[in-house]
Amino acid sequence: MRSLITFTLALLLCAAPALAAEPTAAALYDKAEQRFNEADFEEAAALLSKAARSTRDAKLLGKVHLKLGIIHAVMGDEKKASAAFEEALKKEPTVELDPRQVKPEVVALLEQARGRLEGILSVLASRRDARVVVDGKPVGEVPYLSMVPVGKHVVEVHFPTYSRTKKVVVYHRVKTEVFVRFLKHLGQGGSAKQPPEPPPREEASAPYDPLHMPGVLTWVGLGLTVGALGTGVGFSVTAHQQYGEFQDLLASGVRDDARRQQLVDDIQSNSDTANIMYGVGGGLAAVTVALYFLEPLIWGDEGEDGADRKQATAPRLRLAPLLGAVQGAQLRLNF
Repeated sequence: MRSLITFTLALLLCAAPALAAEPTAAALYDKAEQRFNEADFEEAAALLSKAARSTRDAKLLGKVHLKLGIIHAVMGDEKKASAAFEEALKKEPTVELDPRQVKPEVVALLEQARGRLEGILSVLASRRDARVVVDGKPVGEVPYLSMVPVGKHVVEVHFPTYSRTKKVVVYHRVKTEVFVRFLKHLGQGGSAKQPPEPPPREEASAPYDPLHMPGVLTWVGLGLTVGALGTGVGFSVTAHQQYGEFQDLLASGVRDDARRQQLVDDIQSNSDTANIMYGVGGGLAAVTVALYFLEPLIWGDEGEDGADRKQATAPRLRLAPLLGAVQGAQLRLNF
């Protein structure tokens, strides 16, 4: 037992100098910087590759791959430079190049790589009337969820009476959430900083929406269709009842030729009327479907006096059931 312990200690003492002599990733990076400044690009790239294999530190890996991208760009290999820049941004999305020290073409390669890598930015607030501005551009109201390039972003949340700003870092394929709470003591009094207005919409160029709110003619057609089909069902039920009475009269054995003939005539008349009403209902249904799609084109969005017909007719139709669009396996029914 004592000899085993002595042997283990001897091995550790022999291995200690070798372990101490192994350079760290940071030391390899510093050495690669020296080789780069001496224009020994191949040796610098080899040292950086070795440093990348010997560490898991994200910030250091970002610096290592960024320097590798610069070396590949200097050596004229843009494909390898772009791949190295992408790897740098995946590890550390905040890496940047100083345009005063690096050629604009190399800076452009880094920014192109940044544009190819995206993360998820989610902005929420305690009030639903808050407006969101990302990097100086208005993007809408909360809740906001969108894919954005990796890196630093400035998020502004504008409440009716004041605004708050937060700086965030978005990582590749990672969801970054921003939640801003409305503080009453900040929202009382004072003037609010208004966010920039989004560009005005061009109503004339808005695309035609096939799933629109039904118009007056469509509802009239639908009512007539239901009425015609309901009338046909009523005549069919009456004819069926009369046919049952006719069968009962035959089974009883009572000879009442006048009553039998009357029942036969009534059954034939009601059946013919029901078929006619079914045909009318089918025709009205086809016309109603055509009106649903054509009525917005017939009326147009605005009348001669410039008033919006849709807004003018909306109050009269508010109590009518509106069938919404089918979403997945659900059908919305609004009143």
